[in-house]
Amino acid sequence: MMRAVIAATASMLAVTAVLAQSDVYEQRTALMKAQGQCVYRDMSKMMKGESPYDQAKVNECFAKLKETVPKIESVFPASSKAPNPKSDYIILDKFWDSKADVDARVAKLKKDVDEGASKATSEAGFKAAYPAIQQGCSGCHNEYRKKKG
Repeated sequence: MMRAVIAATASMLAVTAVLAQSDVYEQRTALMKAQGQCVYRDMSKMMKGESPYDQAKVNECFAKLKETVPKIESVFPASSKAPNPKSDYIILDKFWDSKADVDARVAKLKKDVDEGASKATSEAGFKAAYPAIQQGCSGCHNEYRKKKG
């Protein structure tokens, strides 16, 4: 009887760990997609002149970034080193080995987002602020992830 209880408890813990892992992957994916929509779609198109400048959209994007950038570290726990089977990307091992660099990049991105939000009150201010945000995101992506396949 005791063995059955121990086995059932161990099984439940394993299932809980798998569910927690998938939750982290889902949270990470949602966070990165929200940021990507702003940085690589909405703001990038305005920057390139492919979409008209829209101050309301800029404000919305900076608000979203101010909300989500501080959460980046929480969606990359050490327990999530295994590749996300639903992602098109692999996080490189050097990401996990270079935590100090990653933390510094996230801190700089937070600072750039805060400063950018205060500058981006006009099209000229937006165009001055956007490159630092884009470089902060792309720098980490280029250094620490690769496309599967």
